[in-house]
Amino acid sequence: MSLYAVALKAPQVPTLAPAPALAAAGRSTEEAEAFLRANPGFLGRRLPLADARALADAAALAGWPALIAAEAGLPAFPPAVFPEKIEIADDGFYAEAAGARLFIPYDSVTVISAAAYEAPVEPATLQALKAGLLARITALAGRRPPEIPAPARETRLLADIIGGPGPLRLRLKPEDLDFSPLGRELSPSADTNFSKLLGEIAARAFRAAGSACLAALLAGRPLEPLRYSGAEACDEALTRLLLAAGA
Repeated sequence: MSLYAVALKAPQVPTLAPAPALAAAGRSTEEAEAFLRANPGFLGRRLPLADARALADAAALAGWPALIAAEAGLPAFPPAVFPEKIEIADDGFYAEAAGARLFIPYDSVTVISAAAYEAPVEPATLQALKAGLLARITALAGRRPPEIPAPARETRLLADIIGGPGPLRLRLKPEDLDFSPLGRELSPSADTNFSKLLGEIAARAFRAAGSACLAALLAGRPLEPLRYSGAEACDEALTRLLLAAGA
């Protein structure tokens, strides 16, 4: 049996904004918000056609126009490139990745999807690593492991740019980028540099569809309300943005 997804038509929608519409369709508020953080921009996934149509109709009545797409026909991602440096030029930008230098014309960029997502804080001290190692040793010895508090969570950023020959999918992460091409505008904060870099590209690739997180990042608005549940949700958001941009 074919299954279908229900996606919002508007490219820029705050992550939790449609939660009341999902709650009205039968989900609890907690379930609705958890679903939206894990599937940004989607109202339903893997539904029979009749259920997908009913959900899309209910969303439209609540002020959220939606489209229905077969799960098997959702947009596929172009080949991925992971740049280490971006240099802005007049008609496009250069992306250095794995020893190659690629030129991406601004008029070839169709999507710029920035995302803020939740991730565990990586242990930064030897003591934090010792706690996890002790728990594993204790478990192997058949003893009850000591209670370890849940790892702290933090908000991280990434962006996907679709463009260039092919096209390509350029996945950018602040922690992986050399921001030295920013010159005098270089900040001690990688996230600030990331915002500046995306702003330079978005201003020139003005025809590209952008995410709600991109708009908030460039405007300096809080990202917490837009945060996704994890890195996997960023892929879901990109899928939905590609779907909306091509509709």
